[in-house]
Amino acid sequence: MKKATRKKITEILKDCVDRAITRVGKDTTQRPFHEALLTKKLIKASAFERSFSTSFGQGPMEAISAILAEASGAMCVRQKETMANVNTGAVDEIGRILASLRSGDAVPDWKKELKKIEAHQKGGYVVHRVISDLWIKRGDTEIFISLKTVKPNIDQTEIAKKDMLLLKAHSPDYHTYLGLYYNPGGPSRTDYNWGGAIQNFQHEARPLCPDRKRILGICWGGWNL
Repeated sequence: MKKATRKKITEILKDCVDRAITRVGKDTTQRPFHEALLTKKLIKASAFERSFSTSFGQGPMEAISAILAEASGAMCVRQKETMANVNTGAVDEIGRILASLRSGDAVPDWKKELKKIEAHQKGGYVVHRVISDLWIKRGDTEIFISLKTVKPNIDQTEIAKKDMLLLKAHSPDYHTYLGLYYNPGGPSRTDYNWGGAIQNFQHEARPLCPDRKRILGICWGGWNL
């Protein structure tokens, strides 16, 4: 990693830590039950961890991901807006796919879902505004990434999947990803066991790192679909 890249990342991380310390220092919340059972040091440490983890996933990791993508030679835009022009038939089919996944009547299968959408490319067109946390371009390849906490809830992953399906319906050449910063279950895809994500996204028995290296140039949490 180049010194300039490392410096940018260090500054982001330092600012994130400093802000978390400031927030905890200003927190005047009374916790009589906690204080009766735990030491003040432990309570403060717990409050700091929660504050840091929350702020870390909201902006710093997106910024760091963009820095790494650009450092590896790619173009990158944060909060990329795409106006997806999609047939009404495909939009309706996307709704049916998501409803079946939520009810448990279907299991996620990305390839089959794309074939279903392709078969329903009929009717008039409607425009859907899709915001992707990261847009990366390498040569002629456009990559759209929806970044989530490592344990997202089902509503978050359902929205992410809808956006990704709309993008693929708009242009099958787009590459869409659900991005997780790391796998809390272990080093391989099969170690991931958080239901909020698994209910909407399939995961395969292969290591995470190869796909992440190809996207950003380093080992970064991603779910390749």
